[in-house]
Amino acid sequence: MNSNAWSRNPAFVGFDLMYLALCLLFFNIPLLLVSVWAAVMLHLQILQEEAHMERMCGEEYRAYKKRTMRYFGRRKLK
Repeated sequence: MNSNAWSRNPAFVGFDLMYLALCLLFFNIPLLLVSVWAAVMLHLQILQEEAHMERMCGEEYRAYKKRTMRYFGRRKLK
């Protein structure tokens, strides 16, 4: 099973987990602020990329979105 079966954005999930781990290891306010800023910026980039993918791939990408979560998990198909 490939990583795209569990997340539409596995690299971004990895980046977010890295920032979380750094905050847990070396907690300080500046690092927390940078981590929150980075998570927000990554999320905004994801939103832009998803809009681009919908324009480029249309229904095929919308079907992919229905079966795969943005960050992590699997959707139950009815």
